[in-house]
Amino acid sequence: MAGLQSLSLVALCSVALLITAAYVLTTAVIQYWRLRKIPGPQAAAWTNLWLLIRMNSDEPFYHFRRRLAEKYGPVQRYGPNRVMFSDISAIPAMYGTTNPIYPKADNHNIPVAYANGTQVLSFIALKDDDKAARLKRNLHSTFTTQGVLSFEPHVDHTVLELVGHLNAAGSSANLAQWMSWFAFDTIARIAFSEDQGFMKQQQDVGGAMQAGQRRFDHWNFYFAIPWLDGILYKNWWVRNSKRPASALMRLALRAIETRKLKGGLGSHHDLLDLYMSSAERDPELYTPAAIIVRFLDS
Repeated sequence: MAGLQSLSLVALCSVALLITAAYVLTTAVIQYWRLRKIPGPQAAAWTNLWLLIRMNSDEPFYHFRRRLAEKYGPVQRYGPNRVMFSDISAIPAMYGTTNPIYPKADNHNIPVAYANGTQVLSFIALKDDDKAARLKRNLHSTFTTQGVLSFEPHVDHTVLELVGHLNAAGSSANLAQWMSWFAFDTIARIAFSEDQGFMKQQQDVGGAMQAGQRRFDHWNFYFAIPWLDGILYKNWWVRNSKRPASALMRLALRAIETRKLKGGLGSHHDLLDLYMSSAERDPELYTPAAIIVRFLDS
């Protein structure tokens, strides 16, 4: 009797494996056939592992993207279900706001954030066109050519500080490092009117820059296989578990709490003031958790 049960289990597992293999093979053939007329590397036409390797190689993405364009022309296939355009005439069609509107690819699920098990809306990851329109409606005027002028004093402040530090450095300075510190201090001032002292201390204060780099590294690694990120980092257990806040999260929470204590909503010319003002107009969309994510997106 035990022997029959073992045989039944083995047979069941074998059938399951055969069905899975047939499904994977059928899907691969269908995807390959649908885009077979678009030129590109043969390996890329069959598996996203080719892109995974390319994305995590030492060669920058824009370098290998340029090589694809030079070899295969203005339209290249770089995955089983991925097509890249190198012709600017395709921009209106691909990013247009009228029909057909193409949905964002699954790799935009990677930066999705959760609070207490619920997805928090993000500009980068948002796929709902109606909610995206509501988000933009509150922010549109700020990001016009005229609107961004309100941030000019923040940039002027950090530019003057950078010039002062470079003058003090003498005839030799690591410009790449200084520009990284300058960029983060400038972004911080535009975000909440306070720099983090990167240029003053000449270091990554609080590990915020390193935390930001880890976010980009994570997205870059799982770009080609977003389904694996979903299994590992978006499952129910991870979404509902309490984890220590990252350096960027601590920075965002501290800035928001300081602003609440300071008050003066509507009088600060920065992104945090914009997001908190938007919450007054649309509290359903701009929840406290959503404001934190907006802040981190910035």
